[in-house]
Amino acid sequence: MNGENKKSKENRKREENKKSIITSVFAVIILIGVFLIYSSYSKMQRLQAELKLQEEKAKMEKQAKENEQKQAEAQQNLQKDIQKIEETVANAVPQQTNYEEELMKRMSSVKDTDFEGSTAEIAEQAEKARKAWDDELNKVYKLLMSEISGEQKAKLQNSEKEWIKNIEKEIEKILDEECGLDEKGKRMTCGTVVVPIEAGTRMERTKERAIQLAKKCMMKFIKK
Repeated sequence: MNGENKKSKENRKREENKKSIITSVFAVIILIGVFLIYSSYSKMQRLQAELKLQEEKAKMEKQAKENEQKQAEAQQNLQKDIQKIEETVANAVPQQTNYEEELMKRMSSVKDTDFEGSTAEIAEQAEKARKAWDDELNKVYKLLMSEISGEQKAKLQNSEKEWIKNIEKEIEKILDEECGLDEKGKRMTCGTVVVPIEAGTRMERTKERAIQLAKKCMMKFIKK
């Protein structure tokens, strides 16, 4: 009887040990499964984060390339515009330069310096040169008037009137200096000595004005 009880206890003990081992194995299996699941989840999260980072990086690179392309296109368009402007100016400048050159070429046959002879002869030569330059001045003046707007026409007309007034003021000052003034500030008589001076001054100012308007005419056509 005692032997059977002892044997029964041993069997129960074996069963309990067996159950304990099985429980421990299951616990280990569960822990391993949980670890594997957590590891897989963490790995998946890391992969998703890396994928998202790569997508953002690719998006930024694409945007940068698009910006570079737009900048390159803008630069090309700017260069094209500059080239067009340069071509326009290059085409316009020679035409207007030729106008001024032609003016100077036409007037090269006119003697407007180093007058010789008597006082009357010098004055006559200066007046002849003045008339030749005045003809050219009238031509370029009319050409400008035909090309500019109403407001600009008024400015040019006023400028021309002012130019004429200035010549007269300059002549008066020269005559006062050459002839002298009396006690009352009235110009004294100085004979024909000032005649060639006056004629030469008018000729020089007419020549200067003709060239000045020719240059204005050139700039007007360049701006078109």
